[in-house]
Amino acid sequence: MPLLDGLLEKRCTTDAIDLAGRIGPAAGPVLPRLRQVLDEQLAANARNERNGASVLNDWWTIIRVASALWEIGGANQADTVLPVLLDAWKNDDASTHAVVACLDRMGPAARPVLRQIHAALARPHRYEQLWTGAVALDLEIEHTCRTILARLQDHTKPTLTEQA
Repeated sequence: MPLLDGLLEKRCTTDAIDLAGRIGPAAGPVLPRLRQVLDEQLAANARNERNGASVLNDWWTIIRVASALWEIGGANQADTVLPVLLDAWKNDDASTHAVVACLDRMGPAARPVLRQIHAALARPHRYEQLWTGAVALDLEIEHTCRTILARLQDHTKPTLTEQA
């Protein structure tokens, strides 16, 4: 953990962020630093948008941090993670795959995004980028959305005692 903390403190790389997420709950001590990275990135995005900057917003880092927050803190981080993922999904089509993958890992905590999942499935394409592999990626996104939807709908079915 001290090495990971040092990597995140001195030179915050996406590899260090991903590693923190893979470690999971045991990486709890780095949660404050990850929240700081997220806040810094969101502030930079807001400045870019206010100033009409031509610099692209860094949704990739934001998604990675949000995913790591979820993997480490679980349901305690849902109120932070869900809005971030939805903003990324709305503002950067290329982020769709990473966002939907994290939502899938979130399980029932992703319930507040059911409307967006339904909207994505209603579209003829969920990924609009035009490059080799885009069709396969779109199909994978569609499959993940259907998996999330099925899982969340299964959780909403009343039990026999609730029906009586």
